[in-house]
Amino acid sequence: MNAELKAKWLEALRSGKYDQISGQLRVGNCFCCLGVLCDIANPKGWDDEEWNDVVGEEDGEDYGVTRCVSELPDRFRSRIGMTFEHQERLVRMNDDERKSFSQIADYIEAKL
Repeated sequence: MNAELKAKWLEALRSGKYDQISGQLRVGNCFCCLGVLCDIANPKGWDDEEWNDVVGEEDGEDYGVTRCVSELPDRFRSRIGMTFEHQERLVRMNDDERKSFSQIADYIEAKL
């Protein structure tokens, strides 16, 4: 995974600045662990059409974060060097196991 982005993500997850939710990347000012990643990658991306240029489009469909529910767009995940398996593990930790952002950050630090 991109080392600079990973460091920023770890810092954000451990900062206490983000309220945690499950099931979606973001709802209002609450985020899942992957939503935090999207927010630090482009904080204005939630409302910015240009974010779609960052994550890309596939098969004519818009895969920007504003239209994603709980997972990262494939093209964005590929660009940052995260495997689908790692993404799925993070979703399970956040949504099913209800791990804290700090616990998730420990996993990211060790495994990604």
